[in-house]
Amino acid sequence: MLLNPLTRRVRTHRGLPVMPGRFPLVGHMPAILVDPAALIDRGVERFGSLFWIDPGFGRGMDLVYARPEVFELFRHEHVESKHFLEHMPLFFGHSLLVVDGSIHRHMRSALSTSFTPRGLHRGHVSRMAKDAIEACVRGWVEQPNVVILAQTQELTLRIIFGLIGVPDHEVSQWRTQFRRFMLAAINLPVDLPGTPHWLAKRAHTWINERLSGLIEAARRDPELPGLLATLVRARDEDGVALSELELLDNLRLLVLAGHETSASALAWMMIYLAHYPEHWEALCEEARAVDEIPSTPEALAECP
Repeated sequence: MLLNPLTRRVRTHRGLPVMPGRFPLVGHMPAILVDPAALIDRGVERFGSLFWIDPGFGRGMDLVYARPEVFELFRHEHVESKHFLEHMPLFFGHSLLVVDGSIHRHMRSALSTSFTPRGLHRGHVSRMAKDAIEACVRGWVEQPNVVILAQTQELTLRIIFGLIGVPDHEVSQWRTQFRRFMLAAINLPVDLPGTPHWLAKRAHTWINERLSGLIEAARRDPELPGLLATLVRARDEDGVALSELELLDNLRLLVLAGHETSASALAWMMIYLAHYPEHWEALCEEARAVDEIPSTPEALAECP
């Protein structure tokens, strides 16, 4: 782990310990970039559930609270997430994750209907996902060995890109641009050619231009399937649609947040099934008992 061996003394900030090993200027950023989970694990092992880490570049300290009940904080009326926008405006934009109050309620109301089982069915999401999964799995069968997480990441990207209308022959370009855009999470305050922020900013422009074209195409064709089309047509409780900027910022976040979490869940599911063949056999038996893979909420209920 990339920690500074010369700063072993434990200091405190607002009465709580600061993880040692900070470097001048960059703080704990090297360890955060290389293995953030290991950094958190070391802090928990040494200090328990509450301690500070330093993301560097004078941006203040990040408080780590490593217990499950921390999620209850998000329900509290005085907890807000505007600091994400302040620290990483390029990465988060004005998406659902960083706004509060009436703006948050407007976005959440408009977005939520598209992610219900009925909304996903109306957008033909399950059918499009099924086709992408079958194509990828056929490729896995032909290989002697498969690196599970890498393949599920590729799979979820293909599904999400397909749902927002990206043609198959452009997937590799989109994948490259999103990987560059993810460099914005590093948030180094340097904007010189070749630096993470510079690459992320150019990728941000590229992605927004293409997404704007897909949004315009969905607006022209009210019968167009896919998740992006349902989001374009979505309205909040007052009948107000998402603006162009709201669509762009939330679609970027959907790809970034959706593919990593979904890929990890799929990878663990496959690993689990490999260890418990009786569960795998039960799934196969259930799949053979139905005419086709469930694509509606009603059909899914027949496959518990």
